[in-house]
Amino acid sequence: MPDPSRRAVVTGIGVVAPNGIGTADWWQATLAGQTGIGPIARFDASGYPVRLAGEVKGFEAEDWIERRLIVQTDHWTHMALAA
Repeated sequence: MPDPSRRAVVTGIGVVAPNGIGTADWWQATLAGQTGIGPIARFDASGYPVRLAGEVKGFEAEDWIERRLIVQTDHWTHMALAA
């Protein structure tokens, strides 16, 4: 049986997704049926059997997190921190 004294608190929500950055943009795109799936543009995918992906276009880490964290972390961590 779960211990009722152990609780989790959600203090906010953030989204960095292929179909929107920020909860409002993401929700609007989701309601409109936009997936964000499209041709891979971040790198040359010609050597791979897959040509489609859910890339997050327009994401600039500098708009969301401090420079000191940007140089210490990778692209995926940037998006997680921004969310």
